[in-house]
Amino acid sequence: MPDGGEAEDAAVVAPPGHVMPADADPDTEEGLTAWVNSVHPKVGALGIAAQLIASGFDTVHSVGLVDAEDLVEEIGMLRGHAVQLEAASAAVRRALGYVAGGAVALPDMASVKEAKVTELALSGLTT
Repeated sequence: MPDGGEAEDAAVVAPPGHVMPADADPDTEEGLTAWVNSVHPKVGALGIAAQLIASGFDTVHSVGLVDAEDLVEEIGMLRGHAVQLEAASAAVRRALGYVAGGAVALPDMASVKEAKVTELALSGLTT
């Protein structure tokens, strides 16, 4: 503490929308709506969740695949709200264990298969 005393347990407060609302499922339209509406009161009042769902962004993960510029251009969000939603999305996706920031590179399946065949051959399990 600034006065040199012992620090008491402090609550950690996340910015609005940076955690999923209680009992909200991030993979449903209802959960998405609850989360989007928690980002900023005006976002809820403007019906942004319904606009996202109508555009095919119907899960928290899918909203995280677009950036603020896309939200402004495609959904018509105000830039300030779009930036807040983008930041909240990144925080929630991290907390949920999603990969933040885009597509995941899948392994080359031919290489995976070749490695498995080699492993089996070395262990004597191939015919």
